[in-house]
Order: sequence, then structure tokens, then C-alpha cells
Amino acid sequence: MPAIVIVGGSVAGVRVARALRQHEYDGPITILEAERHEPYDKPPLSKQATPDPVVPLLTAGEAAQLRLDLRLGMRVTALNRGGRCVVVSGSSDAPREFGYDSLVIATGVCARPAPWSVPGLLVLRTRDDALELRARLEATRHLLIIGGGFIGTEVASMAHALGVTSTIVDVDPNPMDRTAGGHVAGTVRGLLDEHGSDVRFGVGVEDITYDGARYRATLTDGTAVLADTIVVGIGTALDHQWLRDAGLPLDDGILCDDRGAIDGFDDCYAVGDVARWSGENGRASRVEHWTNAVDQANVVAWNLTHPDEPRRLETVPYVWSDQFGVKLQIAGRCSARPSTFAAYHREGARSISVWADDDRVVGVSTVSWPRLNLAVRRSIAQRDSIDQVRAVIAENGGVEFVNTTKERSQ
Repeated sequence: MPAIVIVGGSVAGVRVARALRQHEYDGPITILEAERHEPYDKPPLSKQATPDPVVPLLTAGEAAQLRLDLRLGMRVTALNRGGRCVVVSGSSDAPREFGYDSLVIATGVCARPAPWSVPGLLVLRTRDDALELRARLEATRHLLIIGGGFIGTEVASMAHALGVTSTIVDVDPNPMDRTAGGHVAGTVRGLLDEHGSDVRFGVGVEDITYDGARYRATLTDGTAVLADTIVVGIGTALDHQWLRDAGLPLDDGILCDDRGAIDGFDDCYAVGDVARWSGENGRASRVEHWTNAVDQANVVAWNLTHPDEPRRLETVPYVWSDQFGVKLQIAGRCSARPSTFAAYHREGARSISVWADDDRVVGVSTVSWPRLNLAVRRSIAQRDSIDQVRAVIAENGGVEFVNTTKERSQ
């Protein structure tokens, strides 16, 4: 049987391996994971206020049952296309090369490092990051969070649950505005205000100093923030430097077709945050969503085991966030474009927004309304029209949109 090597023990990498066995693939499967921890889920790291938020994805026992060769502490440093192998660094007694017949790259992304040369600034991407943050918060009176995206706002919620006050700073005027749209951003802003976070949006951090006890961050508006701990959540960086000499197509991710195969390399696939798949109308996109990683993994596993019946990714990108006891859910494309229809409705603490290009709905965001979010996600997948989605919304929530506008991009 041909050998399959999966680089990365991310949710995408683990799901590929599991799905291969579900499709009765009987050949050798190797997972090479750079961390020394068994594979674990990333979303709980910023969402749960527990001492150890780790949720396992694959234990050594499960790997043995599935006949997976799980290699921890194995960082892949190069791809030898001619020799059909990857080169690794790790323990001295481990193989230096792993040969493959098919290669799946699932390395994900890493946290963008802080641009300030100050000791002790924290990022949050790995289990070790999460454990260090929780240990630091035990002795923290005030926390400064730089970045108002998913990580930053979720850390603010977690800190509040632990009794720690926080200041959150972002150059954007609203939190999560780039990914969730104005209505969800407004909800998050309200939650932060309601739960006592010191919100500083529309300003940046000019300088940070540390006197051995506390940090002082000088902001671009001339004000300053004192903090015991600083978390920097200013985005992610792609983990594909080791591929630059292999000739693979790299452009904000590894370029793949709509089956997950890397363009020009039919024996190599990429899944998850590091992959940029072709989609509707040939538009390539890279989506850093947990569910997108799972969906891509299932497609690749099918295509590896059913090469004569290839499948394409047809699911709607989806992401969620739990903050201050409120569930935020975003699916599809939720950003204003010149031809985008936008509709909004609020019912008590619940709200829904939808977006459409011309007559077809392409995105939905909801606050505390999971049933309605799921229903509209199905409509998006079915390419329903605006009128069809209105009917779905009425059937599932009994509401009519009361504020319908044309949103214009600036």
C-alpha cells in the first residue's frame, strides 16, 4: 500500500488521518507534529477559563488503535520533491527523512510575533502559551490586550471570568470588524463595555516599556496604559517557510485546486489554515476557521481513497466565538461590498444580519441565535435567493427584517 505522510497534528491533519481509516485505507499513515504534546484542539485555548483548557484531538492510545505512526517533536524543515520525502529535525534517534507516496500539509499558522522588544509579552496560539497565560493571570491585577480580533476579545472575556480587569487596544474602530461585520462588532463592543473592559479602539501602541514590575504602553493618542501582563493578538503568520525551496506555489498560503491538491503537484495536498483553495468562480481563498479545516480534511481523505470519484469543497465557511456568555456565529462572507445587500433584525438579546451579492445570500452573522444561523447557512449552501432566505428566517424565527439597506464599501 502507498504511504501517506501528514505534516502537522492540527485538527485538519488529525481529521485527514481519521477519515482515511474510515474510508478503509489500509496503508501506512504517518503524522509529523512539531510540538511535543499530543494533538489538541486550538479554540478552547482562548475561550475557556479553566486551569488547563486542552481538549485532546488524538491520544497515543487512539493513534495505536488506528495504526497511525504519530511522531511528536518532529519539525519538518524541508521537502525533497525529487526524492518524495520530507526532512525533519527532532530527537537524534529518529529518522531524518520520511518518504511518502502522498503528502498532506496541515501545519496551520503561528501567532504573529510582537513588534516590541520587551521581555515577557505573551501571544496565544499553543498549549504552552495558554498555560503560561493562565499562570500569569493568577498574579495579574490589570491585563492589556493588544488586538481586538477573536483572540483579543475572547481573552478579555476569559480574564473577566477570572476576576481580572483588562484594557483592549486596536487600531480598528470596532472589534472583529474585519471578519464579522458591523453588527457583530457593535455587539462585542457593547459586551466589553458592559463587563468593565477599558476599550481603546481606533488607536495603536506606539511604545512599551517594562520596569521589572509593570508594563507601560504609550498609545498613539498620547495616553498610556499600565498593566501587569500584556497579551498580543495581532494576527497570524503562515508556517510554510520550509516549502520555499521546493517550488510549491505560495501566495498567502499554499495554492490548491478545489479538491485540495496543490497546483502542479498532484501527489501533494494542503488543508486547514495554511491552504488556499480555489472555490466559486475560480476565486482562491484561505480561511482560518475550525470547521473549514475539518471540511477540507474530509474532502482530501475522500479524494485520496477515491481518485476516480473526486469531490470538491462545497461547504460554507463558519466560525463561532463565545464571549461573556454570548454565542456569536458567522458564516459565509460577511463584509460590505458595493453590490452587497445587507439586512438586520434584533429581537431582544438576539440578532441576525445577512449579506447578499445581487440576489443571492452569501453571509450570515447571529448573536445568541444558533438555530437561525444553521438554517441560513443551509440556505447559503443551496444558493438561495434573498426572498427564499426571508422565508427560511420567518419559518425558523418568526421575524421580518425591519431595516434593509445597501451598504457601500468606502
